[in-house]
Amino acid sequence: MLLHYQRRLLLNLCRQTVSISNDIQSVYHSENSKTIQIRHVTSNTPIKKRILLKINTVLNEAEYLIGTQNNSDVTSIGCLNNELILSERMVKFPFHYRCLLEQQLAICQDRWVTNDEWQELYNIVGETTKPIFGSVTMLVCVQLKHIERGRSLYEFIQGRYPGLLTSTSTTYTAFMNLLALDFFTLSGKKHGQDYSLHEKEICDVYEKCVRDKKQSIVASTAALGIIKGLCVTRLWHEAYSYLPFTNDDDQLQAMTEVCLAALHNDDIDTAIKLVKNFKNPPPSDSAAATISSVLSDMIRDMFRNLNEKNEKSYEFIQHLFQYLSTLDYFIEKSAIDEIKTFFSKYTSNVFNHGITMVYPNGVCKQLPGFSLTSGDLTDDEFKYLLDYLKETAYTEKEVYNTATPIEFEKLQAVLARNKFTMIVDGLNILYGIDRFATDPVSSMVKTINFLKNLRVSRAQMLFIARKHALSRIPHDIQRDLRSTCEVFLVDNTSRDDWFVLYAALYSRAYVLTSDILRKERGISSKSTPAKDTQVNDKLQKWLYRYQYMFVRQANQTFFKPPMAYKLRAQYKDNVWLIPYFSEKPQSLGQRPDNWFFVYKTSDYKPTSPLTPKHQSAKESFSVKQEKQSLDIEGKKLMDNWWTSFCILVLYAILSHSQTNIPLTEPKLTSITAVNSTALTVTWVFANATYDQSDLIRITIKFYEFYYNYGPVNTSISYTFTATNKTITSFTRNFDLVNAFYYVCLSSNSTNVNASSPLVKTTCLLERTCSRANSSICSQIPFVIISNGASSSNSLNININWLKQLPYTQNGATVQLINNSATGTLSTSTENNTYAIQTYQFSSLQSNTSYTAYIIVNYTIFGGILTDAINYTISTSRASNIFST
Repeated sequence: MLLHYQRRLLLNLCRQTVSISNDIQSVYHSENSKTIQIRHVTSNTPIKKRILLKINTVLNEAEYLIGTQNNSDVTSIGCLNNELILSERMVKFPFHYRCLLEQQLAICQDRWVTNDEWQELYNIVGETTKPIFGSVTMLVCVQLKHIERGRSLYEFIQGRYPGLLTSTSTTYTAFMNLLALDFFTLSGKKHGQDYSLHEKEICDVYEKCVRDKKQSIVASTAALGIIKGLCVTRLWHEAYSYLPFTNDDDQLQAMTEVCLAALHNDDIDTAIKLVKNFKNPPPSDSAAATISSVLSDMIRDMFRNLNEKNEKSYEFIQHLFQYLSTLDYFIEKSAIDEIKTFFSKYTSNVFNHGITMVYPNGVCKQLPGFSLTSGDLTDDEFKYLLDYLKETAYTEKEVYNTATPIEFEKLQAVLARNKFTMIVDGLNILYGIDRFATDPVSSMVKTINFLKNLRVSRAQMLFIARKHALSRIPHDIQRDLRSTCEVFLVDNTSRDDWFVLYAALYSRAYVLTSDILRKERGISSKSTPAKDTQVNDKLQKWLYRYQYMFVRQANQTFFKPPMAYKLRAQYKDNVWLIPYFSEKPQSLGQRPDNWFFVYKTSDYKPTSPLTPKHQSAKESFSVKQEKQSLDIEGKKLMDNWWTSFCILVLYAILSHSQTNIPLTEPKLTSITAVNSTALTVTWVFANATYDQSDLIRITIKFYEFYYNYGPVNTSISYTFTATNKTITSFTRNFDLVNAFYYVCLSSNSTNVNASSPLVKTTCLLERTCSRANSSICSQIPFVIISNGASSSNSLNININWLKQLPYTQNGATVQLINNSATGTLSTSTENNTYAIQTYQFSSLQSNTSYTAYIIVNYTIFGGILTDAINYTISTSRASNIFST
């Protein structure tokens, strides 16, 4: 049995995917021998070295590669089928066998494998693997879509080990699944005529192994494989009888397969019945919970198999879109392209379809006078959710086991006393802004500064957290927090998130958190079932309209603001609108940019577009009084994302509606060092589609300072006022060489029909280039990265902070991109020039290049800035790894 450490190395190997060209056979195969002596292999290419390194790591016997140890099974490894490098120990257990099979066959072409080759592989696997050899190997073939390999495997098992087919249903049901792969993704099939090329094989397996078997013992996974196989044959109707055996996880996929079979056979009535019973949501992607590739593939395949000549096709589409309108997931552009292709087949003037962008107030640009469904909740909807909380959520079984009724009564008294407009999920923000667990004081100070910048009065902001949030905070900082907002603390065993939810709903206030959207939707989850679907719909509608989502992902922090419209597929005024992503989202904070629309030309009557003159007094923005309180050009300068969010929150709190005149500010894109004495400031204007401002005023301030030299010099070096928006950069020369510059771009956008301007200030830090070589420019102005001591399995990275400069260190994070390992701060030292922090990584691979993603945070002139850099470093070469 492999040791624990060896098993971990094995798992690390099997999780990786390696793409290697077909000529790798020369690394380990010899025409004259079916075994290989690894110590005699000449590794001249990086690919060969990678293969050997992975094998040696799994076996953990690199020390034996030099020498003549005859008892080491590394010196002679079986080379099976000219594709697999395996030893008996490596495939002794089923899990190890499957992992290694996936890893190695992933770089091989699909092919027919002879019975002798399968026999050789069967002989080498462990005794515990042999009983499930067929099912494990077939599942790998399904995963890799190796149809010919799977067909040859089934023939081998059927001829030499038929008992493997009767001992478990996995082998033949996975084989049926394999033969049905990608059938419905094919284009050009004739409805009700074309079936799978492997139809006869599927039917034979079904007749011999499935049809006469007692259905009461069919597992969900097996039923799904049978359904997939039958659906690509003329026996597709028999797949119905296996739908009851699928569980919740497999049910949507099984019903989708039968629905596709019905569409392919032009049985629209059956497809409509099935899609009307779609209840479960599809699985979401790990990259972003708002998108589902499974859903995109399902929509794409349905439109690819739908017959546009069938008179009930549009009825089916309406039911399918109705299912989309119940989901909080979005589809990809590939699905929309298939929908557009389908509607383009109709004769002209039957349907009109296209893509529209949506303004922040929900108005659709390409549909004059049309706007999306409002995201605002009515009085009845607020009452409905509050009643549901009090009647269902706050019951004896749900909340009072971790909170007392007295505690809840105190919250109700606080809410009755003040009219709050912003509820803050305290612990959520504390942990999101910084490392509250290890540095609570710094995290609390940053949170207080942020809350102050919201410009919300103390009586209108409620901070809710558990009592331990203040247990390690000095009293003077606690007083500062309480002078900024009202504070309500619950017991450490209480579920503070539920109090946040109730307070926000009761006060009809905005809520600042990242937790409610993903965790507190448990109010309608399996663990706490919702009363009905109305709760789901109303709760999600409220979240989209009133939640400022605090998001921290990939070492970046940003906010997802509320929306004025409902972000779901929707049917309004005889028009269907479907949101979708034109590119795969990279984070949870992203939202669809485009909406697909379609309507029957006979049903849609466009109305006249809205103009600024038609605006009511309630729809206009009024920020005159509060705008004066934003001392944007004062001594305290906020950095770019703080500033943009604070202004956004301020505007949203003052009015629940959004102006019909989109105003955008020029975006500061970069500050670039030209040489040792010059900088170029670059900005970009918004696309004319979004920006309708008549006049732009830009002011650029430079805060100039030098290492260990004199005071900070402030100058307004550039002022720009124009309407053509063609000037997008400015270059200035300075007297000092290799100096630092804190550059702030302030913009003021106005429109003759808008009551208030949009004001924004964005600041960035830069340093001009080296005095000795004007082409060497700092990537991070205050920090220099250098190598520390390293070995074959460890690395040290030094962050050298320049001293005697007007900034404060807030901390740093060092992470290896290769394996996501985070460095440990081992030492902190100083010299006359630098404060040096050393971050250590251990348990690494030898002679390997690693890329470190380094983030440094600091405060300068009242603003918090973050810089990031990729830094490459390598471990040293271990001795005695290879021998020639």
